[in-house]
Amino acid sequence: MVRSAGPCTEACLSKVNEGRVQLTDRENLEMLQAPASSTFLKHSLKGAQSKNAVDRLVALREFTHVFLPIVFSVSAGQHAVNVATFMLEGGFLAPIVEGLKAAAGGDWVVVPDLSGSEYPAKCKKHGRAVRTHLSQALVAIHALCSLALDVRLVRFILRTRPDLLNILELLYIAAEKPRVPDGVLIRTEVARTLTRMTAFSEPLRKELAMQNPKFVLRLVTFASENVEEVTIFEGPFCLIANLHHYLELVDVSTAMVELTAKVLLHSQRATDITMGCRIYNHLREKAACSTLPDSRLFKSAVLALAICEADSLEHDARLFGFKLSGLYWSTLEDIPKVVGKPS
Repeated sequence: MVRSAGPCTEACLSKVNEGRVQLTDRENLEMLQAPASSTFLKHSLKGAQSKNAVDRLVALREFTHVFLPIVFSVSAGQHAVNVATFMLEGGFLAPIVEGLKAAAGGDWVVVPDLSGSEYPAKCKKHGRAVRTHLSQALVAIHALCSLALDVRLVRFILRTRPDLLNILELLYIAAEKPRVPDGVLIRTEVARTLTRMTAFSEPLRKELAMQNPKFVLRLVTFASENVEEVTIFEGPFCLIANLHHYLELVDVSTAMVELTAKVLLHSQRATDITMGCRIYNHLREKAACSTLPDSRLFKSAVLALAICEADSLEHDARLFGFKLSGLYWSTLEDIPKVVGKPS
């Protein structure tokens, strides 16, 4: 479903089609050291409060394009937290949640009204394509992710919008429907954002794991279906890893055992193997599952450990991986001799 945002100015249409906003070094420095004095941040806050949906989304997107690279830079630190604090206190969260709710309700795409505008003709004259829509879900979820930087900020976000988890769950479920624009990407980004937020909030981890088992099962299934697609898989799998200490329901645990088996079968990344071993070991210790998947899947416990460098896996993960594979050693006769028999 698409929604028209009404007539837009040429300047607004131009922004829809522009790439990443570039600030000068001086503007970047001002933004980080004195957020309240930053012209760019003030402009972003003003745009986010606009009554025009395109103006709001453009403001969110411009801020995210400038700020997210700074968030992930090593040197940002407390300066980035100060910027996020300024934006949240200025009301930047409200249009983000509004965009998430609108998308969850089916308004996935906002289309500028091009009637009466000379902008498309100008683009055509210069051989440029005209971008005619904005994804509410992706713009809003990226903006939210950029603000979840530490324990205090995540606490503020959740206190301000206690319904946020429910909105994100509804958005994720809605994105599962056929023909949703960028549905897989939206689900991936929801999982990544929740991964970031749960890393800073134990109450959120508990709430998500213990009160939303059906949603968690959807995440497990999504990860399991995309084990070989790293860009899709890592979002839900990292979120599951954050939650696994609180997941003891049999229906979820069985699916998680099958997921970790697939991870060991397909992944060659040390982080995935480490998390997979840790999750499965926790489930065994809690006796949360009474059955194991096909033992042939666990051939990969040895293969995965052999692929990775000895010092690239955590010690407990390597030990458990060998113990796990040892349970099924009789089925592993075709494993390359270089692996060596586990003790």
